[in-house]
Amino acid sequence: MANVKMHEIVKMRHGIENILISDLVAENESNVQIAHKPFLSKLLTKGIHWDSKIENAIQNRFGVLPERGRAVSNNSWTAISWGGSEYLMINTNTPSVLKGLDDHKQSGEDGIIMVDVSSAYECFSISGTAAIDLIKTCCFLDVDDPSFSINSVATCRLGSFRIVMHKISQPALFDFYVERSLAIPFVRYLAVNGYPFKVSYSKS
Repeated sequence: MANVKMHEIVKMRHGIENILISDLVAENESNVQIAHKPFLSKLLTKGIHWDSKIENAIQNRFGVLPERGRAVSNNSWTAISWGGSEYLMINTNTPSVLKGLDDHKQSGEDGIIMVDVSSAYECFSISGTAAIDLIKTCCFLDVDDPSFSINSVATCRLGSFRIVMHKISQPALFDFYVERSLAIPFVRYLAVNGYPFKVSYSKS
């Protein structure tokens, strides 16, 4: 049985370029669902100085106090821990993002800089009964560990891809952020490695 699955995966590796990912498995038959989330506006917010109180500055500006290694939300903004003194501020309302940038330019120095990276990163959600199994085949991070709880965030590698992973909820639902130029290879990689788990793909 293992040899049959491996043979199928090898066939997929050679044929995937000519196959629409959405045609691999019917969504109602899949154990892993991958969905593109295209309409997210993203501001990368960084502390100017190594000791800057970026969390307080973000709270003053967006009304949400971020936490290292976590994702937190208010009614409109989500702050995702992105690095040492970096947070990705996400909003589905583009005018709100543009207003945030304009207000920042007008307010002067507040210890942070903001960069619109909406075009730099793509977001994909991964869910389903075998989502954790798929992630574990590609990643050393133990996403089942109780310490990696809901709203935990980690920068890690899935295969050769550097991604930021946000654990949304139970049952298994994750958001993955990947550089836009690598988005298509990344999803194809997941489709190939998830073939034994019946992966489906949809555009939101």
